[in-house]
Amino acid sequence: MSSQEAPSGPAHSVVTPSMTDASWRVALPCHAWGMDDSGQLWSQLRDLAARHLDPQLAARVMSLAQPAIRLIHGSADAARPAHSKLGGNPVMTRGTAWPAWNGTPLSFLALISLAQFAPLDDSGLLPPAGYLNFFYDADDQRAWGFDPAHRGGWRAIYAPPGDAAQVTAPSSVTTFPARAAGGSRTLTLPGWEEPALSDLTRKDRQRLTGLAEAWREVAGARGEWPDGEPRHQVGGWPDLIQGPVWLEAQLASHGIYVGNPAGYQDPRVPELRPGAKSWRLLLQLDTDDDLGWMWGDVGRLYYLIRQEDLAARDFSHAWMTFQCG
Repeated sequence: MSSQEAPSGPAHSVVTPSMTDASWRVALPCHAWGMDDSGQLWSQLRDLAARHLDPQLAARVMSLAQPAIRLIHGSADAARPAHSKLGGNPVMTRGTAWPAWNGTPLSFLALISLAQFAPLDDSGLLPPAGYLNFFYDADDQRAWGFDPAHRGGWRAIYAPPGDAAQVTAPSSVTTFPARAAGGSRTLTLPGWEEPALSDLTRKDRQRLTGLAEAWREVAGARGEWPDGEPRHQVGGWPDLIQGPVWLEAQLASHGIYVGNPAGYQDPRVPELRPGAKSWRLLLQLDTDDDLGWMWGDVGRLYYLIRQEDLAARDFSHAWMTFQCG
């Protein structure tokens, strides 16, 4: 991780971005800016599913597929204050305090300019404008999400348009170099481990794995997920390293420790379990050498939110889980 020098307190500078300004396209590939045809993606996936799965399972998997936005690295020179980026400085409502956990300021990781990505949001779940800022306890990485006490070790902060300002980190915060972030449409598939597919036979699991591998090859041929590129993503199904994240988030956010199997036997679990279905992936951040991000042993961070909170534009209850190999 890189520690860059910053002024000794949060400083706000007003940003008034215009989405007619094409400066945020600089140094990023053209396909990153919504030139992919969403219908073509669905057609390609449907054809692959028909080849790998029986008709009933193919229809089921297609009904579960979810659109997402793949985040693409740009250059440091292309990073603009009010446009999407990884690293750099956040854009928050003026007067917002820099988030801290147990007295220690959190590191800023990513800014999503929602107006920039609105044309790519085929899910229709994200706010159409404003800014989403993502923070984490990047130095110590003590917050993994399985313990209710980890709450506050990450933050997702929404800034509505019209009163947003770029904020410079306090001097004590570990910061990361700003890299412009473009986006491209993608479609994501659930793994067979997901509760929605828990009844699959072993043979169908193998077939679904074959479909996922074939879809990854197609995506690679489109230049969507080049081999070795970090898998940063907005929305869709998470690219899991371990098991599904939904029940862990649901239980831990309701005060149940799930760092071992005993937590899943808590008497409150039957009542809380149905609520796991309401959680959605907000942002997935991968280990990234260019940014100096190493999450555990080449792991990933998954920022999650309940669908009802997302609809209400309430990001204060967003949860995060951490997985590594």
